[in-house]
Amino acid sequence: MTYRFDDSIRTGVLAHMNGDHGGDNLLIVRAFGQADAVSAVMSDLDGNGGVWDAEMGDGATVTVSVPWPGAPSRSARRFGPRS
Repeated sequence: MTYRFDDSIRTGVLAHMNGDHGGDNLLIVRAFGQADAVSAVMSDLDGNGGVWDAEMGDGATVTVSVPWPGAPSRSARRFGPRS
């Protein structure tokens, strides 16, 4: 069963990624299969990975799922400050 983060965690991560890392979102989408994307926003995440909605040059929107490196996560710690 896929781990589902609490809504407050999901909301915080999505706000951070889309508010502070817009360029990174596009780089992630391009690196993981949509090299021709012109923009991207993170739309969801769970224990398996993140999901981005990517806009293509022709105006089409595609969904890109990217697994977390290493293994599925069951903790929000991976999104907190590094010590």
